[in-house]
Amino acid sequence: MQVLMEPKFANQTRWFVALILTGMASITVIAFTTTRLVQYAGDQRQNCIFGGTNMAQTTGLGHVGIYAEDFMKQRDFYNRVIGLQIADENMERGMCFMSSDPVSEHHEFVIMKGREADEETKTIQQISFKVPTIQDMREYKEKLEAEDITIERIVSHGNAFGMYFFDPEGNRVELYYRTGFPVPQPHGDLIDLSRSDEELIADARHLLMTKEPTK
Repeated sequence: MQVLMEPKFANQTRWFVALILTGMASITVIAFTTTRLVQYAGDQRQNCIFGGTNMAQTTGLGHVGIYAEDFMKQRDFYNRVIGLQIADENMERGMCFMSSDPVSEHHEFVIMKGREADEETKTIQQISFKVPTIQDMREYKEKLEAEDITIERIVSHGNAFGMYFFDPEGNRVELYYRTGFPVPQPHGDLIDLSRSDEELIADARHLLMTKEPTK
């Protein structure tokens, strides 16, 4: 079986798969994979129905804001290391508005001074940023290691590859690449980014046939 095009999702509703069949074994694989995709699409439609078509709806997450104990240190980390651009800021009030693209979205992330929780208090589960390619993950890994930042783990969720680490104030941060495969969650297998893109993608695709939906 040769995959010509990866399954892609637009708002998790549209998808397609183009394949070349090479024998009955391939037909079995395709049927299973397609069934999983149809089931996934059906679940999404069902969620919309149960959610109510007449209800007010959001179009997406706009931005997230966090308090910082060391405002300037956090500002430097997310600007220089993570690469977010500073769209606006008020140094007197201790507010910084940041975005990966300030033209299309003025701010996606806000830092504000005033964190008062002690070091043992967990206030944020994680902050996640998308990257466009697997190679970007490799380059970020080198960049973080150059800053003496310990990578907690790098995993495949099937639907994405995620790299986890902590910012200067102990907030967990994730950089992730979306594969487009609707693998049931939660799932996380450790991966080695020194492997080729093709190998990593092939393993993620294989989870469509082996990962059972979460009960």
